Amino acid sequence: MNNDKNAKPTGNPKGKENGSLSNIGDDILKGLETVSGAIAKLFVRKVSFEEYLQATGDVIDEKILVIESEEKIKFYGGSCIFNISDDMAILNAKLELYFQNAAGKWIKKEQGFSVKTKIFNSEVKKEVFDKLPKKPLKITVDPPERKSK
Repeated sequence: MNNDKNAKPTGNPKGKENGSLSNIGDDILKGLETVSGAIAKLFVRKVSFEEYLQATGDVIDEKILVIESEEKIKFYGGSCIFNISDDMAILNAKLELYFQNAAGKWIKKEQGFSVKTKIFNSEVKKEVFDKLPKKPLKITVDPPERKSK
């Protein structure tokens, strides 16, 4: 694994409702390191956007399940909006998650995080990053699959 700290996603401490999302950037990095078994060499080779989205989705799903359990609220949906910095060096994301408590009150939790684009392979630049300055990419966050007990 590359020890270059510049490649590390950073959490943005804008988490709402007791900060449950405050370390999501660090958790995504950990997820990237373990997604699909043993991608411990992730930063030795460049990653695809699909690998990044898979790892990000896995971490978000895990966070949602923890929040539901700890806060006794139910997740209904959300979105993650990606855009790129003007110099195309940073991929930024804003995560918005919507929960409802037992009393029917809606709770919005949001978190920003980013990653340096140098972790991605050259195909990502051509297929994704060149389009992001024109229009942000919005991905729907669906409820995670719940394991049967």
